[in-house]
Amino acid sequence: MTICRDSHAQVRLRGLIVGSALACVFGLSQCKSEFTGPYPCETGYASCVNPDNNQCETELLTDATHCGGCSKACAIGAVCVDGHCGQAAEKLSDLSSSSASTTPLAQLSGNYVYFSLTDNNIYRVSKNTPGAIDAVASNVQSCGMVAPFTADANAIYYWTYSYQTGCTGGGTCDTAGIAKMTDTLATSLNWPATQDATSQCPLAFAVTSSNVYFLGSLNSSLTLDSAPLNGSGINMATLGAEGWNAGQNGLWVDDKRALFTGSNNGRATLYQVILSTGKTTEFSPTLDNQPFGIGTFSADNSYVYVASSGCSCDSYVSEILPSGTITRFTWDGSVSAELARFSGYTSAMTIDGDFVYWATDTTVWKVPKAGGLATQLAGNLTNGATPQLCSGCSPTTNSNLSIAVDSTSVYVVDTWSGVNALLKVAK
Repeated sequence: MTICRDSHAQVRLRGLIVGSALACVFGLSQCKSEFTGPYPCETGYASCVNPDNNQCETELLTDATHCGGCSKACAIGAVCVDGHCGQAAEKLSDLSSSSASTTPLAQLSGNYVYFSLTDNNIYRVSKNTPGAIDAVASNVQSCGMVAPFTADANAIYYWTYSYQTGCTGGGTCDTAGIAKMTDTLATSLNWPATQDATSQCPLAFAVTSSNVYFLGSLNSSLTLDSAPLNGSGINMATLGAEGWNAGQNGLWVDDKRALFTGSNNGRATLYQVILSTGKTTEFSPTLDNQPFGIGTFSADNSYVYVASSGCSCDSYVSEILPSGTITRFTWDGSVSAELARFSGYTSAMTIDGDFVYWATDTTVWKVPKAGGLATQLAGNLTNGATPQLCSGCSPTTNSNLSIAVDSTSVYVVDTWSGVNALLKVAK
């Protein structure tokens, strides 16, 4: 077989994307001076995302949105194996219509999946029994973004401005600080903020066995605040000067250090805080080699796992799927290993003892921490809708999925307008 291509085309040839100046493959001595397609695809591939571009980007044997053929979508949450659809995800609950196409955040605590949106509320649904969502906190400070919170096995923790306490001289006053809620205990404000923290804008939370931490923005500076779980005071530490910014891409903390994504002088990367000194440094210069920057991350005591996804600025064609990688770094940042490559915009990431889990617009994946084959756990999470595509160098940054895992299952908060549900799939 002979394939010619021009400078405006990318051709799927034996499973690889090929694209460059006018050329011929397999040694053909004569080609037309111009060739505009349609371009042939290798068996098992098709141009489903944007047929006019003829990119042969869709793997029909594994893409649950186009399983066995373009627009042959599997049930929501089902994976596509050898061109055949598997079992649909279990739906635990329908979400409210107001949650459609908003950015979610999910955590597990006790017998519940907790999640927040951009409406200053935290909701929960039973992990084991399908049912209606329950709004358990309505006084969550979110600064116009998805309401940040964290969870351990016993409780969830978040920042509030509207918890009423007794005032000096009588009556009640609104108090700012960290609130705590368990399965059986109504919200209680265990850590009132000091006066200089009442204008705090929290961005992300994390909890250890002894402390709860939150990354925030106060007076144009970043702060990393903490409160002991057995105490009542909040300890504040300023991390950077004016001009620092941090996204809601997570906060990870152990007893020695904290990690967060942020930017200083306009460049986004991963930063590390030494808790004993408060010193903040860039995690590793090797992260600069990530082709699309830092999307989101997870960590354990051995490694840091980074998800990076985006669009190439030198691509000949727009409206294509982003590409991404999962990379594992040693804590000193000196050694890295690529664990997986995938198509799609990364929307969420988490880990357990053995695997890294991440979600794109359409799919939930896992790959062994030690390296190995990446596998799909859920597919067609857009319910057949076209996922976010590249437009220029970067895709749009709205995220419609969040994930959380326990010992048996992955829980997916999916706010795509055609789905808008809390889903459960086996790990």
